[in-house]
Amino acid sequence: MSREVTDTGSIESPVGVIGHVLARNRTWALRYMGGKGLAIALIGLSWIVQPSAGRAAGIEWMDLIQPWMIGGVWMLAGLWAAVASRTRALALHKVAWFGLIATPAITALYFTVSWVYALLPVDGGSQRGWITAASYVAFSMAYCVARLHLESEEISEAWGDD
Repeated sequence: MSREVTDTGSIESPVGVIGHVLARNRTWALRYMGGKGLAIALIGLSWIVQPSAGRAAGIEWMDLIQPWMIGGVWMLAGLWAAVASRTRALALHKVAWFGLIATPAITALYFTVSWVYALLPVDGGSQRGWITAASYVAFSMAYCVARLHLESEEISEAWGDD
């Protein structure tokens, strides 16, 4: 089911283009969520199957957390989004979008803290943790922008297009 929206805002930037397309077609937005969910699940699988030295350095400051645990959370969030994208339950969609946004954001926080540890005179940390954190923040921001555009469409629809 698709819906037309007459005013979706500026589409001068690539982010605006994504939001414009998502706001114009809810079916496409759900496919986007499902596809990104599968991508997140694959990243989680890579954390489990092939943990790298860089990833290990980024989380070594947390004694209790292992790469397979982070991978498991990524896989859970990704598979949830993929499954939720096939339903009509708005509550499941909101949880899925939260998982797509929060999972990379929290992982970015781990690597940011790891980078700060590397700057301090303590053992552990990753001197390039900020680079990995930046890439995870970019993931999170892309999902957040897509979700905000859908949210603005829902609000406009509920309150009118004044």
